[in-house]
Amino acid sequence: MLFEDECEEYSLYSEDERSEFMFRLLQHFSTGGQWCQDDVVIEPYLNAMKYVYKDLLAVEKIPGSGIQVSSKVYKVVAFDSNDTVLFPKECRNLIPYSFAYLAVNPKTRTVALFFHNVGDTIYT
Repeated sequence: MLFEDECEEYSLYSEDERSEFMFRLLQHFSTGGQWCQDDVVIEPYLNAMKYVYKDLLAVEKIPGSGIQVSSKVYKVVAFDSNDTVLFPKECRNLIPYSFAYLAVNPKTRTVALFFHNVGDTIYT
């Protein structure tokens, strides 16, 4: 449901919702690796997502309208001089095991990196 558009439940989330950082965190936290076991308990994943989300992003209070995320999140993709993607490498099953995001806090002028790499070395 998180990755396959042919799944019946895929349409439970719109494309706008799927592009949200919180949804991407859900994908990354709930996606296993080669030794992944089916799991029926989602609370540990939701708790981990909440912790990482709060740790990476800054929020600010807007008078009269509540809170707003002030950080900007960027997905990192690295190309070589021939426009070949170096990172993240595409997996055979199209599940994005490798990923990198930069969370930029404009108020403190800081950047947080959240990434995971599977397989080959990252080129610098």
